[in-house]
Amino acid sequence: MAVLHRRFREVHPTGFRLKLVRLLRRLCAVRGWMRLVNFILPKEVNGAFVVANRDGIRFAGDVSSFIDRQIYIFGSYEEKLLDAFLSIIPSDRRGVLLDVGANAGTHSLSLARHFSDIHAFEPNPHLWPSFERNIELNGVENVTLHKVGLANKNAELPFHLTDNNNFGLGTFSQIEQYDRPLKEVFTSTVVIGDDYLSRNQVSSVNAVKIDVQGFEMEVLRGLTATLKREQPIIWFEVGGGTLTEMGNGDVIPELIPFPHELFRFVPGNSLFSNSVSLVAVSDGAIERGNYIARPI
Repeated sequence: MAVLHRRFREVHPTGFRLKLVRLLRRLCAVRGWMRLVNFILPKEVNGAFVVANRDGIRFAGDVSSFIDRQIYIFGSYEEKLLDAFLSIIPSDRRGVLLDVGANAGTHSLSLARHFSDIHAFEPNPHLWPSFERNIELNGVENVTLHKVGLANKNAELPFHLTDNNNFGLGTFSQIEQYDRPLKEVFTSTVVIGDDYLSRNQVSSVNAVKIDVQGFEMEVLRGLTATLKREQPIIWFEVGGGTLTEMGNGDVIPELIPFPHELFRFVPGNSLFSNSVSLVAVSDGAIERGNYIARPI
């Protein structure tokens, strides 16, 4: 641990504006502040760092990467969404969680404090060193990284990125869904989720978080048997790629094959509060955003 800390000692990137907004990061609770900061700060700023977020979780990264940048400047990433997700999960359903699309371990690290075991799936090899570094930095022992993607077939698939430094936008989907075109950067392994979990003796799944940039439907279809059997609470994102295939939501009963209630994460209406609440989806309409399916 000491060797790792010396190697990734905190380095404050250069730039007066970057340092100033980091000092003012408590303002991220004010609606619109984070969007304003991301707009005014130059995208070219870079620099390695090790910082502790608001929960005391240490994170090593580089501010040239979008998610790392959010953590460095604001002290967290999707903190309000994580809080809302945890608020709907009872204490007796906090055993095993699948973090599908784990990136550098941001959510796995936070959720590891609330679940007995985290199984994280990340197919992008560029992110594996960051993930492993952050797990070691925090001495976390209940998180397992699986260096594959989950899908509804076993294959080697083209993996796509945009030309900016945001690995969080990596996807197996070929649907153009960003303001910059996708480009194939390498191929990566995907496996049928049900079969892979069975082979690796991962069972008693209580919750699933899926954020795979347009590949959510393939992930869910590959987990059909697990979802039917375990009926976990599912957090999934609907971005441009997923929305294109999901249509009006008629496919939801197939993707989530058990009786459930569907909720959408909705930003608060207050001008001075950057809050998030869960609102029931009663009409079946699906739009961009994050959703939770809770078993009935």
